[in-house]
Amino acid sequence: MAQLKKLKRLNNAQTAYFCEQLWLMLNSGMQLNDGLDILSEDMDDANLRGICVFLSDGICNGDTLHQAMVDSRVFPEYAVSMVKIGGISGRLDDVLRDLSEYYENRAD
Repeated sequence: MAQLKKLKRLNNAQTAYFCEQLWLMLNSGMQLNDGLDILSEDMDDANLRGICVFLSDGICNGDTLHQAMVDSRVFPEYAVSMVKIGGISGRLDDVLRDLSEYYENRAD
């Protein structure tokens, strides 16, 4: 499991990238945990890789993506809230796409 204390808070560009990559995985039909596992293998950034591992571990232990994001303490509060809504409504892929665009605009 990724060490929580070693994970660093994501900036807007990193949040946009993470959401976009996870959206692409879900949009292709992958299960959430499989997508996170693949992302953790492909991430060049050690912090993002650790976050993917942390989230995947949380989901394997029965947490929702929202709860794992809360526990990680690295995501902006707005992103966490929107992921909760996406999970409840069954539209997580749409929410991740929209979050990607939102944080990309904020990064610019």
